[in-house]
Amino acid sequence: MCSWGLTTTEVYDSYADTLSLVVWTAAVLAVTLTPLANVAPLRIATSLPWLLFAPGYGLVACLFPADTLDGLERTALSVGGSLAVVLFGTLVVARGGVDTLSAVASLTLATLGLTLLAAVRRRRLPTGERYTPPRPDIASRLGELEPSTSTDGLLNAALLLALVVAAATAGVATVAPPEGERFTEVALASQTDNGTYTVNEYPERLTRGEPTPFAVTVGNHERQEVRYTLVVALQQPTSDDFSTLERLHTRSFTLAGGESVRWDHSVTPTTTASRVRLSYLLYRSSPPAAPTPTNAYRDLHLRVNVTASAAARLPPEQKRFY
Repeated sequence: MCSWGLTTTEVYDSYADTLSLVVWTAAVLAVTLTPLANVAPLRIATSLPWLLFAPGYGLVACLFPADTLDGLERTALSVGGSLAVVLFGTLVVARGGVDTLSAVASLTLATLGLTLLAAVRRRRLPTGERYTPPRPDIASRLGELEPSTSTDGLLNAALLLALVVAAATAGVATVAPPEGERFTEVALASQTDNGTYTVNEYPERLTRGEPTPFAVTVGNHERQEVRYTLVVALQQPTSDDFSTLERLHTRSFTLAGGESVRWDHSVTPTTTASRVRLSYLLYRSSPPAAPTPTNAYRDLHLRVNVTASAAARLPPEQKRFY
């Protein structure tokens, strides 16, 4: 006997489908939450059939607890219902893209909730009106699924095929979403007179011996941890590349996938030069002995003139009044 006052045979006859659905759902969730989820073929082979059928079957079982649908109708509605549940669940969970773990977890909770509600609604019906899952007797059940006419058969088959294709497309997008482009984002900002930073205005002149504040932001969208090295240098063009007049900063940092860092710093040149590049050269791992825009992973630069300080340009007799 069970807690509802049913024998084991009666439980099997009335709730074999919902119990099987719970076990299947738990198995899919277990695979998703383990390192096996990193094996894409295994994840798809396990999750895709479940996505094609299980959420919709839970919905159909909840909506139709009575024995009012034949096998073909219940199957077709289950596939169509899965399409609706998967699409709705994906839209709810995905804020900036589909996350496989959160999507499958939310669909699992929805399926389990619908299955539990279906069992409760089925229990409230008289025994003779409840939907009774068919026993695994394929030969006899195939005859029950035969449509009344050949035309009905073709239409039903076409409808079922269309629903399977649509649900499969949505399911693949959920369990194996496209990775998208992998890239590293670099942005440079200069400090204004009021102390804020802007990307709309940059200095055209630097003064020897005087610091000029800048802020550089690096964002890792490579979907993996990356160690970066940023080289800041004054460079001038040569016949085939660029030569470094002065290497101002070298900074290394490691960012996890999706992580970003902002570095506030000052550039203080010790030499004067005209029409040179203030270069920000970003490398993955370590930079080469001669960093240039050609061998950098990412490159930002400003065209600047580096001049002497105002005091240095005054006649000797006037410097003491400066």
